Amino acid sequence: MCCATMRGNCINSRRKCVALMMTCVTFLLVRYYLHNSSIDMAPTSMSYGTSNPSNTLMTESKTDWSRSTLAILTQAKNRSQVQMSSYTRVADPRFSEIRINGRYQFQLGDVINVSIILKDREGRMIVTGGDDIRIWMKSTNGRNRTSGHVIDHGNGSYTGVLRAFWEGHPVITVSIAWTRQLLNIRDRLRSSNVPYTFTYASFEKGSLREVTRCNITKTTENMCNYTAQNGGHPWLCERPKTKLLPCWSRKSHQSVVAGDYHTPAEKQFIKRHPPHQILRRISASISRGNFRPVTRISCSKLPARQTWRDDFSSGYSSHGSNTGVWHPQLCRYSIQHTVQAYKGCLTNRRLWLYGDSTTRQWFEYISRFLGKEMVAYRKYEPQVAFMSDTNSSIFCGPHEFPFNTGNGWTNATFNKPLKQYLDKIPNNSKDIVVFHQLAHLVNFGPDIYRDHLRRNVRSFREFIFRVPKAIVVVKGTSTFRRFERDKFGDMNAMLYDPILKEEFSLIKDRVIFLEFIQMTLAFEVQGLHPDMEVVKLMVHHLMGSVCGRD
Repeated sequence: MCCATMRGNCINSRRKCVALMMTCVTFLLVRYYLHNSSIDMAPTSMSYGTSNPSNTLMTESKTDWSRSTLAILTQAKNRSQVQMSSYTRVADPRFSEIRINGRYQFQLGDVINVSIILKDREGRMIVTGGDDIRIWMKSTNGRNRTSGHVIDHGNGSYTGVLRAFWEGHPVITVSIAWTRQLLNIRDRLRSSNVPYTFTYASFEKGSLREVTRCNITKTTENMCNYTAQNGGHPWLCERPKTKLLPCWSRKSHQSVVAGDYHTPAEKQFIKRHPPHQILRRISASISRGNFRPVTRISCSKLPARQTWRDDFSSGYSSHGSNTGVWHPQLCRYSIQHTVQAYKGCLTNRRLWLYGDSTTRQWFEYISRFLGKEMVAYRKYEPQVAFMSDTNSSIFCGPHEFPFNTGNGWTNATFNKPLKQYLDKIPNNSKDIVVFHQLAHLVNFGPDIYRDHLRRNVRSFREFIFRVPKAIVVVKGTSTFRRFERDKFGDMNAMLYDPILKEEFSLIKDRVIFLEFIQMTLAFEVQGLHPDMEVVKLMVHHLMGSVCGRD
């Protein structure tokens, strides 16, 4: 329209023509600038780990995983501290390069270093760090799997570090999980505190019913405050306008998707540069050699403090004739994956699984494995599976609000604070308490997540002092490839895990930490809820870490 108008006016007046031309040019330039500045934000510099790739050749066990601990979690933590800048290029997997440093022939136990050079679509090197790069390796038949650490040199180059755990010709895969531009889009949304979901409460009394919105902060003058019932964690719902519906008449909750808060330019960028793009796959050759595995301590004898190390979760999977097994790097399991062994471990105990739908997966797996058929249950309803022959039981319950209940109304009393359950455990108990909290809090920002953890850590400190024989376990985060606009991707999970480690630091001598980043990365888990094969390995990692522990 602009050009058509311009052509008609040029016949009548050169002055009008020039003015319209300038207007059109200015308009186009402004649109171009806004488009680029809104999607191409990136760190100007990044430096952690070693800045010299030649120093990353690790040939001795002493310098193996210990020198590559600045991996995915550390990258995510440091990335939020760097300055942002426009006018930077985007890493393109089609033109980036990877190669194995040195030889392609390895022996069991060797460290494999992979050089990764990121380039844009024009073949130009990326000159800043901050992209989330991941590396894993599997056998050609998929029966053996492991994952590695990636060191960011801050200049567009990275070093992936793997261990040769089995013989054969494995395939090494490198992916650009999240470009730094995608991570900055995440940072913008997080800093704006926009809700991804809205939670509503249904107030009911007789034939009267009214629905109002709930939040962690006060949104109107007339609010029903449920913070005390929520264990001190803020939770408020708008008071019904119907005066005959008091605050105690709250019956249920429901969550709905709030909307898509990405700008048009961000949507376009995500479409062109989606997360979890495979950069390249290369093969290596591993022979037996003279490698002899070191004698490893039983995982149940490993001091709790050691489980908080970044490399505790590293290891590899193997697959026998019947089932797969995960072999931790730092310890070995002393319990067999049998019904008899699991029941023996749980005799005269209760296993408490407190968290969300991922801990509910554990409950479902253990209950069925031990022969307890699942009873029909209402969504997120707390459940207990009893085993009278061993005087043991397994409990599963959702954590406190905020909690995304999804579609459908859920009983408001189902969500209880951690302390309410801990107070029920007797002083002389040997119960096992598993705690997990992440997905339902991540969209409220890191400060809210930290506040919830602090209150729950305070409850745990009181609990382990009162019940010294009990075992406390914290379930860490996982990686997964799926990305949906109304749910958090694992880029958020990777950022929040360091917060969890910081808040539990004062009691980590008494708390076991189970991190599943390496395992889920090795198995290329697609969604937040892994399949049953991975759930089985997770549960056995739990049982191997607690069974036999004094």
